Amino acid sequence: MNKKIFYLLIGFIFTLSCFGCDYENYEQLNNKYIKNLDYKASIRLNSACIAKKPEARFYYNRANTYRRAKKFDSAIKDFEKAIDLKPDYAAAYVSLARLDNEIGNYEKAILGLNKALSIEPNNPTIYNTRGNLKMIKGDYDGALDDFKKAKDLGFYTKTLDYNIRAVMYYKKSPPEKQRVLPSYIESVRINE
Repeated sequence: MNKKIFYLLIGFIFTLSCFGCDYENYEQLNNKYIKNLDYKASIRLNSACIAKKPEARFYYNRANTYRRAKKFDSAIKDFEKAIDLKPDYAAAYVSLARLDNEIGNYEKAILGLNKALSIEPNNPTIYNTRGNLKMIKGDYDGALDDFKKAKDLGFYTKTLDYNIRAVMYYKKSPPEKQRVLPSYIESVRINE
């Protein structure tokens, strides 16, 4: 074995021993790293956990950290690995869909959200997320249906009400790459 490989191996073992996976405090520690924007530490923690026990949740959490750090290729690989390990992992489909939308893969994002809804058909946040993507892309009827479904399932926020009013306004007067002032949207009544 040449010296370079030997030193890399020693460094990797040292890193794992310093940043081992503490299963008892994992969630608290990972949340602390994310809150402090210490993405490198979160990635190291999740990598150490994956090395010890490759579970979907560690890949999922590392993927979300990669996404925050704008390392999109690594995030996609980890989301896909989490889904491979746990095919019914709806949250992984939703997060991957959000990432796909961020990088311009709108159609793939919608397909991911559809898959998540096939796993959790009564999850209002997935409908809300899909409604947001449809609204951004100009599918106002589809967005309105998703927002209403989210509301029917018990999801309620001021943002959801705002989005419903916005979609209804846009249906009447589609925006041509212009921002609509909230005061205009506030004046639109929900008649349906």
